[in-house]
Amino acid sequence: MGLLSAGHRIGNAWLHTSARAVEFNAKQCRIIREYGAIAKRWLIGCRGYWLARRWIQSPWLCLLAGFVFAYSPFKLQRLTQHFNLQFTATIPVYILVFMRAFEFPEGQFLPRVRSWYAVAGCFVLGLFTVLNDYYVLFGMLYFSLAYASWYWLRLGQMRWRAGRT
Repeated sequence: MGLLSAGHRIGNAWLHTSARAVEFNAKQCRIIREYGAIAKRWLIGCRGYWLARRWIQSPWLCLLAGFVFAYSPFKLQRLTQHFNLQFTATIPVYILVFMRAFEFPEGQFLPRVRSWYAVAGCFVLGLFTVLNDYYVLFGMLYFSLAYASWYWLRLGQMRWRAGRT
């Protein structure tokens, strides 16, 4: 009986130690996941900043644009339910790579390719996005079509404030 109870005590001690180790690992995983979420938000903000730098000269306004893109209340409110909002991080990168890939002459239907590496980057970003969330992919395709149509239809040359006859 003494041998059995000694084994029982050793088993309980091992089980207690294992439970504490699992609890410690769970805390570490939670901390790592939280720091990972903070780092991901920071990187999303950097992407928004880089996109804003293309058109805005003030670095403070670009920083504000990146912050709003990363930490908008619309995204943060739906953080736990709508994971498709997490995959909007590819949008600023796609827009930058798309504008680097193509040149759009006024009035021409097909764009000129500036960089085939950037075209491959657009394709890879599109593939990554379709594997995660196809809604975002269609948004990127609609942007591409609208941007190309702006130059194809010569909408930038119209005088919108002039009177029509």
